[in-house]
Amino acid sequence: MTGDNLDIWTDSPVVRDYMSTEIVTFAPTDNCWTVIDTMLKKQLFGCPVLVDGELVGMVSDKDLLKMMAKASPLGLPKKRVSEVMSDPVVTIPPEMNVFTAASLFRHNIYRRLPVVEDGVLVGLISRSDLLRAMKDIGRL
Repeated sequence: MTGDNLDIWTDSPVVRDYMSTEIVTFAPTDNCWTVIDTMLKKQLFGCPVLVDGELVGMVSDKDLLKMMAKASPLGLPKKRVSEVMSDPVVTIPPEMNVFTAASLFRHNIYRRLPVVEDGVLVGLISRSDLLRAMKDIGRL
């Protein structure tokens, strides 16, 4: 992340200020059709996958579309989340400043990142959350 001048933003807003805390999660044993139904109803594009409260993966619309792309004309497969989810998962702390978080999104393909504190999932931060931060900062 060199060249981004991230050191100068010591008093900037942090991820905790903009992350979503009401999170829909799934288990690795959940049926992908249940996930698709829930994601469509709630207009979600990706959700954490937990086992006993521990983050073990993320399942996204892209993961589910891969399932469709690999299907045969005879029908779509019945799969579990564990068969399509992405893992391992990159996480960020809630006290990370929003500029550093934006740099992570800029340098990677992520659309959202889980926010973890002391090993516990406490939120999700998305590109649109960071755009809200940018709008707020622009008003200062």
